[in-house]
Amino acid sequence: MSVVRSLEQRVVILIATGVALTSILLGAIGVVAYRRQQAHLDASHAAIVHSMTAQVDRELTQLLAVLQEVVSQARSAMSGGTPIPRDALRRPFIQSRIADAVFIVDRTGRELAHEGSLRTPPAGELAGVLSAAETRGAATSERIDVPRPQVVACIAINDLRGAMLGAACGSIDIRGRRAAEFFALLRQYPNVPAMLVDRSGRDLAGPAGQTPSTARHRESLRNAPWVLVLPEHDTGGSPAALALGAATTMMALLGLLAWGVGRSVRVPLDALRDHAERLAGGDLSTPVPIAGEDEIGLLGRAFERMRQALDRSIQALADSNSQLEARVADRTAALARANEELEARDRQRARLLRQLITAQEDERRRLARELHDDTCQALAALALRLDMALAATPDDAVNPELFEARNIATRALDDAHRLIHDLRPTALDELGLVAALQRVIDRHLTPAGVAARIETDEWPARLSRTLETTLFRAAQEAIVNVARHGHAEHVLVQCRATGARLVIEVEDDGSGFDVASVGGGNTDDARGLGLMGMRERMASIDGTVTVDSAPGDGTRIVLDAPHLVDKA
Repeated sequence: MSVVRSLEQRVVILIATGVALTSILLGAIGVVAYRRQQAHLDASHAAIVHSMTAQVDRELTQLLAVLQEVVSQARSAMSGGTPIPRDALRRPFIQSRIADAVFIVDRTGRELAHEGSLRTPPAGELAGVLSAAETRGAATSERIDVPRPQVVACIAINDLRGAMLGAACGSIDIRGRRAAEFFALLRQYPNVPAMLVDRSGRDLAGPAGQTPSTARHRESLRNAPWVLVLPEHDTGGSPAALALGAATTMMALLGLLAWGVGRSVRVPLDALRDHAERLAGGDLSTPVPIAGEDEIGLLGRAFERMRQALDRSIQALADSNSQLEARVADRTAALARANEELEARDRQRARLLRQLITAQEDERRRLARELHDDTCQALAALALRLDMALAATPDDAVNPELFEARNIATRALDDAHRLIHDLRPTALDELGLVAALQRVIDRHLTPAGVAARIETDEWPARLSRTLETTLFRAAQEAIVNVARHGHAEHVLVQCRATGARLVIEVEDDGSGFDVASVGGGNTDDARGLGLMGMRERMASIDGTVTVDSAPGDGTRIVLDAPHLVDKA
């Protein structure tokens, strides 16, 4: 017991000494660390404010570039006194990332043309920005607190003599979805609460009339009379600096304590360490020396019991090891055979799936050809004979049933053509994948008023027949699902070739859906069957289908496949 008390006393004395030294040094370390951290935070915040300003300026530059396209199209119409075509605003509105409306006004602020969901502000609210645009060519308004608060950017439309005819403007709904994405630039750093204010000091993104407190950092924008402000706030640097200094000091002192405690017990433990190394090397024949009745002596006895137990265990393990190895060898061989069978079945399944899809497409092509050569020709001949009969019959003697028969034949011919297109679109065989997808968009999305476009990036002119057909069917299913279920306003189809990969993305801004509820082949939802069919088709060419969607957030489907030749 005397030895135990001696060890405890030495440990207590060393710890007490370390705590006392730590208490003395923490004050000085905390002051120095706080000042350094404050200077570092100020520099970091200034750099962040500058970066945010540049990003906001870039977004406004993109909006002004879009409005410039409107100016070039509207100038001739306004100079000639002709109405401004609606198409002059449609494309710029779609291209703009942040504008909720694009409109044209005359120099008094009267609206001449409009595109978008946000109404044009009253003429009185536009007077200031129109006057600034007439002077500088382009201008951005302060916050306009109408029923839907907004800001407006305008570019002057001048005639050939330089007189202002009106302005092309883009408005941003401060409470809208696009503005939320725009102002999200200011919240990308959670610990830097930046605010964007107009010339009157009102927060553009906040409630009406809100103004920032004393600013710590501020920077003006180039393209608008706005200022990016970082309000004065408590950095919280002092506790963090003190914690850092305390942690550093405690690590050093604990190292010193460990060295002192180690020195006090190292000598009697050296013998046990040497014997432990012999035990680790496999020497179980030498007994462990036991010295004293203290903790070290108890540890020596424990080592001796461990040595005896290990000696007995090794003998038992040697006997059972041979039996275990034999069992493992048998199980390994059985698993290898089972794995080979599974792999063979997977290869056979993939081969059968490819053959099934190929046979299906061949049958579609055969049926489409027969419908075109037989049924369509017969219907066309029938319609022609009915027209000839109508032409040969006097008007007062024509039977109304003959007119109805001619109309039925015409509708049947149109239905046959649509059926042929569904079975095997001729554009796929004649023009390739991109042209065939454009036909699908024109047929399913355009009549529904959905603004859709296709973008290509180094996409090959033609692909192998199997690869082209598989990608077309999967993309066709995605586009048709948008038309049936998506409730979207805009759809973007991107086709790009990256290295040895072919990627098709179909993205819409519709209602979206819960991928987990329909992505596993839910037979109660047509999208579940469609997604399952898409995955099966893409798997046949070693491709993948990725679905990214959530209710209310639109849908993005990515088809990824290797750019390979047809498989046997």
